[in-house]
Amino acid sequence: MHVTTRSPLSARPAVLIVSHPDGHIEAFGEPNVDIHFARVPMSFSRDGEIQAEELMQMTLPPKYQKIYQADRLRKTGTTRPLRPSTIQDSQHVSHLIRKLNEIHGLERQPIAPLTNGTIAGVGVCCEN
Repeated sequence: MHVTTRSPLSARPAVLIVSHPDGHIEAFGEPNVDIHFARVPMSFSRDGEIQAEELMQMTLPPKYQKIYQADRLRKTGTTRPLRPSTIQDSQHVSHLIRKLNEIHGLERQPIAPLTNGTIAGVGVCCEN
């Protein structure tokens, strides 16, 4: 009998994408990870955006065309410059949210510990 089990999440290879303010992008990962950068041409209309994305998809190597699907998207980000004022604004908003929660008696809910069970149909076993 053949049994297939999923590896724990920690066994998955990690990939780090670093975006620099000048548009330069770097990808870091284990040697067994294949990485491909794809660029969507700039456009100035909704129809142009659709055509640009189709063009990018057509130029992808076959192995990457297979994974360019909505259910395979793992994370999104932006290559827009990260300004110090953006970081400061984000910290200020987080502070205001904490203060509002305090006023209304709301506390941040603790994350429940992971126990033996099923997540998304996959059996999970943890030692507590």
